[in-house]
Amino acid sequence: MASTDKLKDLFLAVAEKACCEYHVCVEPEKCMCPDAYFGTIAKMLDKPVSVKKGLKLTPGNRIVLVLESPHVDEYKDPEEVWPIQGPSGDNVRAHLRNLLLDEMGNWGLFVVNAIRYQCSQGLILSRGFNRCAKDFVVGNLLCDDSFRMNFIDRVRQITDSSQMVIVLNACTK
Repeated sequence: MASTDKLKDLFLAVAEKACCEYHVCVEPEKCMCPDAYFGTIAKMLDKPVSVKKGLKLTPGNRIVLVLESPHVDEYKDPEEVWPIQGPSGDNVRAHLRNLLLDEMGNWGLFVVNAIRYQCSQGLILSRGFNRCAKDFVVGNLLCDDSFRMNFIDRVRQITDSSQMVIVLNACTK
């Protein structure tokens, strides 16, 4: 598996190229957003914990919610960088259990970003070519073997010791 430094350097190179291609001038957040355990479907935690701790807390069935990459809310507090913060996180907490069978209440919920870096670079995606710049970064990184293998390895870490697994792909494209 590629080192964290190699993935970060590749992300920054692709993000810089996107800035040139789409004429945006920003500096992306360099902090990696970790994958996280959010509790069970029936009882979400107030604050997520590490995957390692979540694996110990949920030895049985698991749901892996796959997102594309962190955006802005995930980085508001540099001491509390987690996936799906802000309105997205509120919606998952409020509505996910309504989408699943009642029997899945004790299944553990893990949230994984396919790319753990801020592909949007903090840009307002509804303006200009900002969404195109974000899609450029996502597309190029997902075509890279290092990023793909890193994603696959992280999902396998969560699913390998589980009895049953559901993977929910919530990527936008």
